[in-house]
Amino acid sequence: MNAEPTAEHRLLGRSTPPDEVIRRIHWWTPPVSLHKLKAKKRLNSSLRIAAIVGNRLWNGLRYEGTLLLLTPQTWRAVLTYGRPDLLLVESCWETATGHWYLGQTGRTGEYSELREILALAGAKGIPRVFWHTQDHGYHTQYREFARHFDFVFCADDREAQALCEAGVDTDLLLPAVQPAIFNPLRPYGFDDSLAIGLLLDGIVDLLRDAAAFEVLRRLRSEGLKLIDSHSLIFTKKMRDLEGFESNLLGCVTAQGRLTAMKYAHIVLTLESHLTLTEQRWRALETAACRTPIIHYGRLPEGDLRKGLVIEAASEDSLPAAIAALRENELHRKRTGHLAWRQVCLNHSFARRVNSICRKVGIAHDWVEHPRASIIVPISTTGRLPDCLSLFDRQDYPNKELVILFKGGPAASEIASYINARKDIRALHLPRDENTGAGMRAGISAAHGEYWFKMDIDDRYGDRYVSDMMLHLSACDADVVGKPPRYYTFAGERLIYDGAPANTPELCVLPPEELGRGTICLDGNSLAGKKAVGPYVRFADTLHAAGDTALALHLGRNDLEVLVLDPLNLVTVRRPDREDHTLVSETGLKSRVQPLENLVEGVFV
Repeated sequence: MNAEPTAEHRLLGRSTPPDEVIRRIHWWTPPVSLHKLKAKKRLNSSLRIAAIVGNRLWNGLRYEGTLLLLTPQTWRAVLTYGRPDLLLVESCWETATGHWYLGQTGRTGEYSELREILALAGAKGIPRVFWHTQDHGYHTQYREFARHFDFVFCADDREAQALCEAGVDTDLLLPAVQPAIFNPLRPYGFDDSLAIGLLLDGIVDLLRDAAAFEVLRRLRSEGLKLIDSHSLIFTKKMRDLEGFESNLLGCVTAQGRLTAMKYAHIVLTLESHLTLTEQRWRALETAACRTPIIHYGRLPEGDLRKGLVIEAASEDSLPAAIAALRENELHRKRTGHLAWRQVCLNHSFARRVNSICRKVGIAHDWVEHPRASIIVPISTTGRLPDCLSLFDRQDYPNKELVILFKGGPAASEIASYINARKDIRALHLPRDENTGAGMRAGISAAHGEYWFKMDIDDRYGDRYVSDMMLHLSACDADVVGKPPRYYTFAGERLIYDGAPANTPELCVLPPEELGRGTICLDGNSLAGKKAVGPYVRFADTLHAAGDTALALHLGRNDLEVLVLDPLNLVTVRRPDREDHTLVSETGLKSRVQPLENLVEGVFV
């Protein structure tokens, strides 16, 4: 559709087309706004980074420390009085502030001012870092400029080798993603308003490649939607996509692309006119949204995308790859989850900044693994082996166990079993106290930045805590939990799907929704910040429905509550439990759907 130019369409910079051109573009504006999501406020470190960067690095670095963007009016004052730890310059034709267009290439008079900036930084003893984020094809554009830096990094291994051969000492620094922006979190209440079965970002690729055009004709009935976030295309030119009228969405802004990726079930990529390096940046950003990627074609050996995307090398294998994800929801979610985890662990901007700091030799106080306190209630010392096994299986390097022992005096027995482990502590609770009182005591006693309530009778994947911590690193949520989704019963290996209609996944719940008492979070999955512990009020005397009572209380305190994915948790129902206050096994089985998956299928 055509649209009047908006602030989002008028991208900052001299290269932005005039309004007369923008009006002729076939735009698509998503019906869902991501502005309802609160931006992360907490910075990942205390670094002060003076920067001349493009939009991608501006977005990626502004969460990693205090970012001091230089302009022609401010650079002298910032370098003189701003106390930057380093000066970081990205290879870009135009900066995020709209200045020094083509200056780095030496084609304009602004090259001399950039040299002045580097000279002043050198005189002040500020490390000068150049990150060549472009493809090897831009080698001649930035080769001479790169010679004036103390440290040079490249996102493309071919360019790193070329610069080294040209006499520039260069290190490889791969593309990165900012999880605070690119993540699977969506606004609450919009799950059905935007459903994209199969998304292709690359209309220009179809217009240029007749073979790809014909291949995608076979996918028109598969929920295929077409956007383009790289190029602007006139409405008249879109008419060349004959037969794709119902599949065509249009050109999108960066925010529109992000929205589409978050809501797409599958993202399809082709052999593109974009550079290999740009394709790799985009693949990381898509994978960070937890959306599975199918690439039609063969990736080069050693490509960053290998292991993150599914390769469909032939025209016949492409529909099969799509069907495999579409027909098995659990398989699709597992596929997206594994790529999301790999990207967040290995390709975040925090990790790239850490690599720069190590090379430069400056301190970086990013805390990669904040301490997590795992709180487990038990009522008999006979469950101590299970309790410790549950804790030790969690693959997270900075954790502690807080045992809530509800029963008679057993301090000596517990102490001897713990055997002086410094990462385990036990709290004794009178038998007549409910779990709510114990949880409040456990949170108060926790030493971790975050606490996690885990139940001894249920099944957790080994990456349960570490994955939840990855989600928490992308936002400022106060309390998190999982929807009650997967169940199994004592003596069975298959799982049952108990997805409730009123509980979404991977979204931030507004306080007004919590206050209505219709949102259900699994009590065996609750976690939160230690700092907001006084506001997380588990009911002391409530016999049942403690989870519902907690949700109601959270709504009153304006806390940010995050609903996560249901993976890595299976609730186990045991009919012989005396303290079972939930629905009976027979009653639950009548409400859940059996799946042809083993319990282990939920663990990733």
